[in-house]
Parts: sequence; C-alpha cells; structure tokens
Amino acid sequence: MSQVLSLQLQEYATAEPTATTTPQPFRFLSFPKDVRSEIYNAALVGHDSRRRNYIRITTLEPATIGPRAPPRVARRKKPGAAPLAAALLRTSREVHGEAAPHLYRENVFAFRDAAALGRFRRTIGAANARWLRAVAFSNLGGLAGFAERARCAADPRLLAGCDDARAAAFAGMGGLDRVELRWVPWGNDLTPDLAAHCLFFCARGWVDAVGRETGDVFAAVERVFVQPTAELVGTGFLGEMKLCLRRLIESTGGGHTAAVDEEIDE
Repeated sequence: MSQVLSLQLQEYATAEPTATTTPQPFRFLSFPKDVRSEIYNAALVGHDSRRRNYIRITTLEPATIGPRAPPRVARRKKPGAAPLAAALLRTSREVHGEAAPHLYRENVFAFRDAAALGRFRRTIGAANARWLRAVAFSNLGGLAGFAERARCAADPRLLAGCDDARAAAFAGMGGLDRVELRWVPWGNDLTPDLAAHCLFFCARGWVDAVGRETGDVFAAVERVFVQPTAELVGTGFLGEMKLCLRRLIESTGGGHTAAVDEEIDE
C-alpha cells in the first residue's frame, strides 16, 4: 500500500499543473462581512476576561508614522498574548475603513496626559478619533498647582476661561464613554476637590460635547472613573470628586466656552 501511495505522490509531484490545481487569488474583502469582522476583532482587540485591555501610547513620531497612520501600540506583555496587528489598517483604504472602528472603539487607550491625547488625535486623524470610546491618564498635565490657586481664589471661572492645548485635546469628543484617571498627586494633597478642578480644566471640551449630545450638562460626570489604589479604597473619593465636578459645571453655566467648540483640525 505504501509503495502504491509513494508512486502516486511521485506522479503528482512531476505532473504538469492543470487549471484546477493552480491556486487562484482570493481577495480578503471577498470574505463575508461577519467573517471579516471576526478577523478584525482577533487582530485588533485585546482579549482578557479578567480586565479591560489597555493600549499604552508612549511616543508618536509623525515624521516616521506619517499622517493618518495607525499607531504603533505597546501592550503589557502577558503569557501567550499576541501583539495587536495595527499595521492591518495600512493594507488598503477599504480595509482601513472597516478595521479602524474595531481598533479605536474596542480598546482603552492610555496616555500620560491630555497633551498626549491631542497629539494622538492629530496623528490618527479626526475620522479615526471619532471612534475612541475609552481613554485613561496617569497624569492630567501636572495641573495640581494651577487648580490649587483657582480653588483658593474661589473662582472656578479661572479654569473655564483659560485657553490651553490640554483642554482643546478633548474638544468635541462626546463619544467618549469612559475617562479613567490614574491619579498622580505630584506632591499635593490627594483630595477629591483638587482632582475635580484638574479634570474640569483639562477635559471641559469633553464635558461640553457630552452635554450637547445628551442634553444634560452633567452627563459626563457619570463617565468619569478613578483607578482604585490602596489610598482610595473605602474613602468615597470618586463620589466626592463627582459632586465637586458637578458644582464646577454648574458654577460656570454648564462649562461652555468658545475654545472647546473647535474640533482638532482634520
């Protein structure tokens, strides 16, 4: 039997290829849409049943990445975890249009501060940035000192009236469902009031956008989260911070300013 099989394999290997045995090209976009969607999820969405997946955005170099390019992402390495294939977005315009929502909508993008978010939005372009749903920050720009002065002056309008690139980074981002703070006190007391001032200063563009889209100027407050730490567990920090944030929004007439109505340039 093995001898017969060997002869058959030899004949097959030496035979001239026919039309039926020649591989035919098959375009990826010819796959059914639901199959392509599964592939995008497998390649672009981090899978971890125990925690949300965070994509850490470290440095962006427009000169090497190019405009509107997908980010070079870094993820916490886990045993058996495959890297995200963001380069998939580079294959064609059609694939980019289908795949981008999976990458930007289904992951949490972690930044050092709000200025980094602004640079990231410019790099990926407004069409991609509109899919962002969740962002996290380790520091909102070292604003504790500025917020402390505004708080001591008992005039939160000092914050709302200050035109700052860090605040503009959030302009028009009403689609964000989650803004997570990994608070860094920077030598100041870790208080809910101070945290609310810093958040309101940096993210007021987002606060306004959510208010316009929902018709509720306080809607963004319930989309704010704080990463629990040993210092915060059982303190009611998040609840108190939200109350302070509500008071800031109310005291500035909803927080609307001319500066935050301008979207990041296309």
